[in-house]
Amino acid sequence: MAGPAVHDRRMRTKPTIRANEQGVPVLGPGCAAAIVATVALAFSRGLSGGFVYDDLTLLAQNPALHDATDYTTIWTAPLWGEQLGHWRPLTAQLFAFSWSLTPGSALGIHAVALVLHVLAAIAAARIALSLTLPRAFAVLGALLFALHPANAETVGWCASLNDALLCACSIGALDQWLRWRITGAKSALAAAHVLAAAAMLAKEAGALTPVLLLATDVVLGRTKLVARSAPTLLLLVVAWLVARTLVFGDLAAGFDRTTFTHPGSTLANAASVGTGLLRRLALPLRADMFEGPAHVGMISFAIALALVAALAAFAWRRGPAGRVACVLIGTSLLPPILAVQNLGPYPVADRYLALATVGLGLAIANGAARHGATVRGTMCALVAIYAIATWIRLPHWHDQETFISRSLAARPDEPRLHLMRGTLLLERAQSGDAAAIEPATTALQNAKRLLGDELVRQDELASLRRDVAVALAWTSMFATSPSGQPDWARVEREFLFVTANWPDRADAWVGLGVARAASGQLEAGIRDLQHAVQLDPGAPAARFNLAKVLHLEGSLQGAEEQLREALRIRPGDPQASALLEEVLRQRQRR
Repeated sequence: MAGPAVHDRRMRTKPTIRANEQGVPVLGPGCAAAIVATVALAFSRGLSGGFVYDDLTLLAQNPALHDATDYTTIWTAPLWGEQLGHWRPLTAQLFAFSWSLTPGSALGIHAVALVLHVLAAIAAARIALSLTLPRAFAVLGALLFALHPANAETVGWCASLNDALLCACSIGALDQWLRWRITGAKSALAAAHVLAAAAMLAKEAGALTPVLLLATDVVLGRTKLVARSAPTLLLLVVAWLVARTLVFGDLAAGFDRTTFTHPGSTLANAASVGTGLLRRLALPLRADMFEGPAHVGMISFAIALALVAALAAFAWRRGPAGRVACVLIGTSLLPPILAVQNLGPYPVADRYLALATVGLGLAIANGAARHGATVRGTMCALVAIYAIATWIRLPHWHDQETFISRSLAARPDEPRLHLMRGTLLLERAQSGDAAAIEPATTALQNAKRLLGDELVRQDELASLRRDVAVALAWTSMFATSPSGQPDWARVEREFLFVTANWPDRADAWVGLGVARAASGQLEAGIRDLQHAVQLDPGAPAARFNLAKVLHLEGSLQGAEEQLREALRIRPGDPQASALLEEVLRQRQRR
């Protein structure tokens, strides 16, 4: 197949570089159908996944993302609150749309993520064709990307929909950019700009999509064309920054935050994160969402750097597809490396590798295209291995219990996971499962041991210590005295400790109010529960328990008001519904 023709110097105003003598490379319906069917089959297991980890707060319990027509909130409000600086309106709109497809279920979100991933795979194959790879290798390279086990997190975890959207928009923009360079079609140029803008509205890392497009021109030898293309792409970035500033009132909102201070220097942590991400790219051995920067010795880092440099140099010499592959991998790894202090305690994650897996598939396909049927067979085998690994990995996000169990198997010394397990079991105990309280207490004690027994110590793990202390206080309600009843005096002491040290925790005041009311201190219990409602008006548990105590005191109207509000927040709650019926019957008798 012929390489790209040299640009005609007499026609500098028209980017008419062609991939081959036939003009624009065409993927063909058969190849596209093969990609769609293979990717859809491999990821179909993930469609049954539920809401886990951050999904619960971000999606399941967030009414702001349950109305796809509330454009004002969706397009003008930060996704995770102003403290994180995440303005991702296109992601928020897609979350709301996906929720509307299957309200209360994660199925719609998983389906939309899978569609985005399939579209990204087709775009990846088209990019390979534009870079003169044979059709068979273009398809295999796209499948290597789409089926890479790292992408199981992107499609299988609801909260990672922003990464699926970012990848689809960025790869789509690059596809249209290359088509424009081949044909000179203004429609392709416009599509590239629209998709680049969409990538920026999907996630902050999308701001590098214009860099990806211009860097592609540079590595393909089109340096003189970059200056002509840069202004409109730069204008997109400026417009995005202006829009963010209008939302937050601060140009640097979110970019200058530090969500977690990792031990060691920023440079060492960045090197560790880069090494960890490359390891996951090359050896996707397990699903693990709880990896922080590890200590990387100078020798091991030098070896890793030399290996990466050698592989990059090899890919670079293999032609234009290899060079673009290097750009894709670098563009994917750069944001987490630069923003290591902004990514929380776990900056090494598979979801950051979406573009890098495109680059990996393209690099392998580019290197293999010069060889015969044996290499093609090896690529097919690797595609099959990736598909099986992805199929095995997808149940990791099936439900909260499975997610915690599998994550603990990978990270048994992670206190946050023990806290999550203890909290999950505690909720079961509060719902009447007496057998759950012992393992809940054990899990919380494990979390406390891993954090250190000084629960009030102030450091980066202080919020975890607070959560463990509150959860342990709740377990005290299940420790019975010789009379067979909870030792309410002990329970009150436990909650007095946590409310004194963390007075802003509404659930701690709920526990204190319940303990005091149960021991006969109704007025004190009501005050504590009212304070809990003031701290968190949207907490149905606070309102339900306040209603129970008001009912005991005889304040039926107040109980009814609290129960109706609790049911508005959590429709159909059986306990609140039953108590409301009893309150209404008593009010009628009066």
